[in-house]
Amino acid sequence: MGYSISWELKGAVCTYAGVVTFDDFVAALTSIHSHPDYDQLKYALHDFLAVTALDQGQTDLSILVAHTLGASYSNPRIRTAIVAVLPTLVEVAHQFSKRTNQKVQVFDSVEKALEWAHQPDTSYQKQQ
Repeated sequence: MGYSISWELKGAVCTYAGVVTFDDFVAALTSIHSHPDYDQLKYALHDFLAVTALDQGQTDLSILVAHTLGASYSNPRIRTAIVAVLPTLVEVAHQFSKRTNQKVQVFDSVEKALEWAHQPDTSYQKQQ
């Protein structure tokens, strides 16, 4: 397995290591989306800093888009962050963000991503 998930009070941190396949990422995403408390999660962070290579042999971004759009009906407020420095991963994050119309933040450290994740999100509050 190329990943592990740490469940926190309001979110999930998925840490990937070594060579990560597209199937690893889909499996991690599915685990997060199917968690019993998914509708209450505030954030999902995907940490790719320990990744040595990305096996893109079977990459189909439409699968990720479909999973995410489906899950957004359960939790439209979840915030997603990618922690990566590999240009390939950063580009995939930007493409994913464009295709889902969801803001995906990209950070170069887990600390910055967690700081962002714990900030209050006022974008869903009603205008007074």
